[in-house]
Amino acid sequence: MSTNDKEDDLLSWEPETIEATIPGTKKTVHLRYPVFDDWHAVATEHAANVGKPAPASLVAKTIRACVVKKNGEPMFTEENIGHVLRGNPNDVMWLYNHILATVMKNDNEQISEVEKNSEAGQD
Repeated sequence: MSTNDKEDDLLSWEPETIEATIPGTKKTVHLRYPVFDDWHAVATEHAANVGKPAPASLVAKTIRACVVKKNGEPMFTEENIGHVLRGNPNDVMWLYNHILATVMKNDNEQISEVEKNSEAGQD
């Protein structure tokens, strides 16, 4: 194993998916914890919106980062995320809130800790 292989292995990660059924429907979705880039973008935008309703674009971005197909591949892309914004508002908001409560679990404290650790690692 080369040094690069060891480094790649150190950061490799297969996020676990969880299954959820949207209440009042037979619609099952698969959720996963997002990769760091997606998580950081969504978490910092949420932190900037504390005390305000999340804009529709943030709701869609959060869903895009966390909803996957059964095989773990992303369900939505930048190109087709508009599909979420045309969905049933109750289903979309349930899904968004369920993501926040289960796979995102972000709050200002977590975001600050990640940013502090990332700044400390750059010394």
